[in-house]
Amino acid sequence: MTAEYLSDLHIADEDSLLIDKCNSQYLYWDKIKYQKIPSGMDANRFWFILKEIRLRNSQHIRIGNDSFFLFITSEILRTLHTIDFGLGRILSVSDKEQEKFITSTLMEEAIASSNMEGASTTRNVAKKMLRSKSVPHTKGARMILNNYQTIRYLSDHRNDRLTPENLCSIHRMIAEGTLDCPEDAGRIRSDNNIFVMDTLSGDVIHTPPSGSLLGEKIQNLCDFFNGIDDNEFIHPVLKAMIIHFYLAYLHPFSDGNGRTARSLFYWYMLKSGYSAIEFLSISRIIYARKSAYEKAFLYTEHDGNDITYFILNQCMVLDKAVVELQRYIEKKAREKAEVSKFIGRQGINERQALLLSRLSSLSVPYITVEEFRSMNGISTQTARTDLRHLAGLGYLEEFRINERKSGFRIKRK
Repeated sequence: MTAEYLSDLHIADEDSLLIDKCNSQYLYWDKIKYQKIPSGMDANRFWFILKEIRLRNSQHIRIGNDSFFLFITSEILRTLHTIDFGLGRILSVSDKEQEKFITSTLMEEAIASSNMEGASTTRNVAKKMLRSKSVPHTKGARMILNNYQTIRYLSDHRNDRLTPENLCSIHRMIAEGTLDCPEDAGRIRSDNNIFVMDTLSGDVIHTPPSGSLLGEKIQNLCDFFNGIDDNEFIHPVLKAMIIHFYLAYLHPFSDGNGRTARSLFYWYMLKSGYSAIEFLSISRIIYARKSAYEKAFLYTEHDGNDITYFILNQCMVLDKAVVELQRYIEKKAREKAEVSKFIGRQGINERQALLLSRLSSLSVPYITVEEFRSMNGISTQTARTDLRHLAGLGYLEEFRINERKSGFRIKRK
């Protein structure tokens, strides 16, 4: 904010503290109207002045004919600093450990992103399915598997360009086998019979653009994603968030738009060199605060396409994801110390020791050969040998799960 703006808008210097507070927290009208407003004006006048100050100090974002504005707050700058400089220092682990982190995180992301869209499969059941590469038998399980495979695919194709065709391919990967109308997987909607509803009230909170406009708007999104005609610099993390928002804003598919939008966020982050994004699960945090996520979309649209609300919500998500990663790494360090107690005993190796630690703490009730193989990236024969070695030493016992499958658990005394 500048002094001439305050003077121009007839705001006294002593009232600038309230303006700074409202902008640092980026309050919307539903909170502004309850603030102690400066003397001599009402809440509506103060809200008008606050919006004008925000607009004059904002960066304008254009995607084709759609225009948004972004007010860079100190909270946004702090998050960008964390992602740019802080995240790399956290990940001082071996390549082998990093791969385990990535696999675990992508599983969490796939599960949470699918749960947001109605998948009811539990976290433990979903992880067992992914690790054992089982065939999904429910719609929820299929959503999770699709999400996991899509994120893995995008990680392997991080340098590809976004086109309308591969956007449809991404949606097809995400939605196949999960839609009421199977032919809608990978197909841009042509009708206007789609609305975004408030999950609590059931009210319509967003009416997406007409189906007749989507061809042009999707091409504009692709151009924005690929950096065509970039006239000004947008920080890559912010741009990834804007891409996330805009795909959801367009709602080009009959279903699965949220999952597709979050996948594009990951893809653009990877494409921009932020490989550490693979260590962060954003959907689990969004899911835990789903109402705030939905409000961020609502505020953006109702406040003249001020995308700052959505960006700030996503900054909070990234901040929490980084904190969760830090805690996870600290937990792994403690686990590694516990594992060291087993290593070396009777020929027990590191992966066997880690399994004993997990089974002993009941964080994993039992393990199958296929799950152990997938968890460690080893052959089926090596996994079976490891487990039977532990059973032979008296640590584990083998038991029947069903007629076709057996598992290993801590041997009962």
